[in-house]
Amino acid sequence: MQSKTLERFNEALTKFNALETASRTQYHNYLVREKGEKESLRQHLEAYASLSTFGQPVAEQAIQEIAPAVPFPADLVAFYRTQGWFYGGTAFQVLTVFSLEKLLGMYGADYAYQQFHSLGLADMINFQWDNDRDELDVSSEQAIFTQEHIDYLNSSYIVVATWEDYSWGSEAHFYIYYDRQGCFGIFHLHQDTWKIEHMFDESPARQTWDQVMNEALDRILKRSENS
Repeated sequence: MQSKTLERFNEALTKFNALETASRTQYHNYLVREKGEKESLRQHLEAYASLSTFGQPVAEQAIQEIAPAVPFPADLVAFYRTQGWFYGGTAFQVLTVFSLEKLLGMYGADYAYQQFHSLGLADMINFQWDNDRDELDVSSEQAIFTQEHIDYLNSSYIVVATWEDYSWGSEAHFYIYYDRQGCFGIFHLHQDTWKIEHMFDESPARQTWDQVMNEALDRILKRSENS
């Protein structure tokens, strides 16, 4: 991630975290004053504050083991080796650049809703919905895709980050992906419309890693300003 992009993210992160901490501190003071709360402010913040953070550099082994259908572009690998991952709190619309090590730990998880299968678009849409989308289950009467369709989406588009579309509550998400040419794009999906047909045509991805992350931040900041 280029220095200007990282600077923009850190600036927004610092601002959002300060606002969240101030709000939680005010509420904790109220609880202590009016409800006799015994929990410390630190405990309260750890339990309830929705803060944003970058992670730690990813181990080289994890980058190799995740083995996406399309190899990671070089600028994304550089991000993994430096920042590692990103988790955005509520103000960031839960923007998440996935931790590869965390995903690897979810292979073969005990419960189906926790299981990670691949970074392919179809698998990651399902993963966002606790692996419980009948539209992506070819054995379901509600299936809208063939196995060939699902295989195409998984082999053509690799999802590395998501955030929630607050315009629709918890019903829609944005997916940051890259294609077979290593170009990045943003895909939007609402659970009730499934406007995905265009992804079976020529890939709409045209951006670099920094460009797509700046666009994501622009959209999130605009939504924050208008809310």
